[in-house]
Amino acid sequence: MEIKIANKKYTLYFGWDFLDQINRLFGAKMEVEGQEINTNTGGLAFLEVGLASYDPIAVQKAIQAATSTETTKPALVNIRKAVEDKLVNDPKDYKAFVDELRDTVKKDKFLQAILTISDK
Repeated sequence: MEIKIANKKYTLYFGWDFLDQINRLFGAKMEVEGQEINTNTGGLAFLEVGLASYDPIAVQKAIQAATSTETTKPALVNIRKAVEDKLVNDPKDYKAFVDELRDTVKKDKFLQAILTISDK
């Protein structure tokens, strides 16, 4: 899957590095002695909920995670602009993009296995 951000094409990668980033961005948080700690676990389930509701922040974070292995990563401001442009200018295209993104995550055998185990 590819996306164009700030006139540059990026290939979205789904696998170990994607999961690592998703867990950092969406990981379950807990409070210990007054400090919030990110457990860096369980992020994929939260991402799935965010994508199912077409949440632009979830889409932005998924793109961040999926481009984390790129030599030149897209800037956060450019990712947000690309997501916002899709959503505002062509909501049907935005919905189709998010559906494809969600389906692509679910098709990755590694991530699919995690989601399957999490559902039980």
